[in-house]
Amino acid sequence: MQNTPSAPRVSVFIPAFNAERYIAQAIESVLSQTWSDFELLIIDDGSTDNTSAVLDRYAGDARVRIEYNDSNRGTPWTRNRGLEMARGEYIALLDADDVCMPDRLEEQVAFLDRRPDISVLGTRVAKSDEEGRALPIDRRRRQWFEPDDIAVEMLFSCPILQPTMMARSAVLKAYGYDLDFPVAQDYEQFVRMACEQRFAVLPQALTLYRQHATQATSAKVEQMRAARHRLQARQLAELGVDFDASDVARHDLLFKFKGRRLFQELNGGELDIEFVRWARDWIERLLAANARRGRYPEPAFSRIVVARWAFVCHKTASGPAGWAAWREFFAARHLAGIYLQTSPGRAQSAWARRGR
Repeated sequence: MQNTPSAPRVSVFIPAFNAERYIAQAIESVLSQTWSDFELLIIDDGSTDNTSAVLDRYAGDARVRIEYNDSNRGTPWTRNRGLEMARGEYIALLDADDVCMPDRLEEQVAFLDRRPDISVLGTRVAKSDEEGRALPIDRRRRQWFEPDDIAVEMLFSCPILQPTMMARSAVLKAYGYDLDFPVAQDYEQFVRMACEQRFAVLPQALTLYRQHATQATSAKVEQMRAARHRLQARQLAELGVDFDASDVARHDLLFKFKGRRLFQELNGGELDIEFVRWARDWIERLLAANARRGRYPEPAFSRIVVARWAFVCHKTASGPAGWAAWREFFAARHLAGIYLQTSPGRAQSAWARRGR
């Protein structure tokens, strides 16, 4: 048995609810870390399965603190309780069905010690199925690592997966979690933090993120979409953009889909010139609003939003709209110019396709 100091550098916090199947793996991954100055805080949120029996096996380890809610209070309430109880200088979060790579804590502590300007640090993830088998890497998904890029991405989606993050305790405790967001409470917290705090992501895959059926029920997907729309609308209002509910829905779609097939699944219709024209107008409005307010860092903002519009043109051109999409792209001289300046490699490909 190891002795744990009264004030460890890191508090690792795992909220658990009906997690009997996976939580032992999560715990073992923390206890086997190369970084040893930590406490592991686990709060059982009123589980009705054998989670408590699994936790009892670790009750004798001085590094482990186990607490129980008096009933099922929900994720944001449990996370707030965990923040109150954590004693470390840093708080590392992990979900009960995920796994830390052996050097995760060591790498994150070293980065935060070097970079006092960064308050929240995520990592890249490797993914597995329910049985822990590795899944193929989604190379189409763009991952942002630099603070300015992450600040821009916040307008469109949550740029850091919560079970990968380590944060400065004082910062995390000051913001807490909003009980009005039973889902996406991490995104909501990040949105509130974004104007005052800086974020980064390590390029190493230091967390194994398990995907299973209970994460993707239709009800949860709809809840997540509704919460995401609320948070996007909040930020668009702060940016000073005029919009309605349909704009928010298309804004979300614009920065979420990866191809025509997914667009059809999410939107119920084919990518067409009408959407390209809406996207052009929308991007112009976002750029103009940010020029007035200075809400998001440049040139990252222009580069990211214009690149997305170019992607829409590219994907639309591969469908029934054909070359009409590229005509729209090059007709928007201002946006095309930004794209040519900020994404020269991709821009050359666009020129090549135009010249065929």
